[in-house]
Amino acid sequence: MTKGKPWTVEDERTLREQVQAGVDLDGLVASFGNKYTRNAVYQKMADLGLKAEEKTTHYDTPSSKGAKLTLPEELPSLEESLKTFNAASTALHAPNLSRTDVIRLGKIIQAEKIYQEQFPKYVKYRELENEVMELRKKLAEKTNKDKAPT
Repeated sequence: MTKGKPWTVEDERTLREQVQAGVDLDGLVASFGNKYTRNAVYQKMADLGLKAEEKTTHYDTPSSKGAKLTLPEELPSLEESLKTFNAASTALHAPNLSRTDVIRLGKIIQAEKIYQEQFPKYVKYRELENEVMELRKKLAEKTNKDKAPT
C-alpha cells in the first residue's frame, strides 16, 4: 500500500542518476528538499533496487555547542568500552566536579553499559550472517555443479 506523495517519473530518474553518481542517502534526501522524507527516499531506492554509497553520517544534536555524532567505520571493542567505562567511573571520584561534569560522566557510564549489553548481540548476529553467506555460497556452488553438462 502506497503512502504519501507518489514519485514522478522525473524524480525517479533523478534518484537513479544521483545514486549512480555516488550520492549518499542524506545527500539524496537533501536534493529533493522537503518533497520526500528520508524513509520515503530509502523505500523508493529499495523498490527500484538501488543502493546508496555508505558514507560517514553526521547527526546534529540539539546542543547549543553544535555537537555532531559521527558513525564510526568500526565498532569499538568490548575492551575499549570497558576502558571508557572505567575512565568515567574513576573521573567521578575527582574533587570539585561541577554538576554538569557529574551528569556528563553519568551519561557516559550509562551509554557504555548499554553498549556492553548490545555488543555481544551484534557479534552473534555477525556470526549468523557470515554462516548464512557461507551456506548460500555452498548452495550456489552445488547448484552450478548440478546444472553443469555431463
